Amino acid sequence: MIAISEVFIKTKPTIVYLTVGFPTYHESIEIAKFLLSNNYAQVIEAGIPFSDPIADGEVIQYSTQIALKNGITIKDVANFVREVKSYKDIPIFAMGYYNPIYSNLEKNLSLFKDSGTDGLIIPDINVEEIKKVLPLLNKYNLSICGFVAPNTKESRMKEIVESTTGFVYLVSSYGTTGVRESLDWDNLKNVVNKVKYIKNVPVAVGFGIKDAEMIKKAKEISDGAIIGSAVINAIRKNPKDYHSEIEKIFR
Repeated sequence: MIAISEVFIKTKPTIVYLTVGFPTYHESIEIAKFLLSNNYAQVIEAGIPFSDPIADGEVIQYSTQIALKNGITIKDVANFVREVKSYKDIPIFAMGYYNPIYSNLEKNLSLFKDSGTDGLIIPDINVEEIKKVLPLLNKYNLSICGFVAPNTKESRMKEIVESTTGFVYLVSSYGTTGVRESLDWDNLKNVVNKVKYIKNVPVAVGFGIKDAEMIKKAKEISDGAIIGSAVINAIRKNPKDYHSEIEKIFR
């Protein structure tokens, strides 16, 4: 297993979110392989479908609904990680809401550990709960990523960053996930500097990244770029021949 820190030292990774089970389980694996074979992604977020994805916009909500109809479970997400890592050993984070993960918490953490999952990204977990579960996460050798935003108070940011054992997910803009036409890069750079002052931890910018130009800008002011909705939308446009649609994003 490649250490997360090693990836951020070697490169500023593009982190791509995929909903496991969209359009189907096997196709989501093939899409991950396509992204890796073309070096479009250096880190994968394996999305756990949930019935109430409060932080997600219409595009990712659509993909999670399809995945739920396909019967995708946390066990399937762990198997996705295992299969993708057998193709290429890169960091993979399981990303999902706390409710399905917390249900049978130790069993789920054990599944993730056994599959080679590197860590968890949980958008609706608060820092108090992170502190409670950190001993269990350490037991199962799983890191966790904290979320900060431009409007996060500095005292709160300090708690979040100090509890982060993976990378800090910098939410670029307010609202739900989805592409944005522009972002306030200067403001985001200031947030990155605040995080780095607290702790020398990788920071990646997500929410709103839509194309190669925005990926480049995100990497100029941080340690990595996170892209999800644009990729999911490309697959949605042409699920049987998604290759050309995805290529348009990364050119």
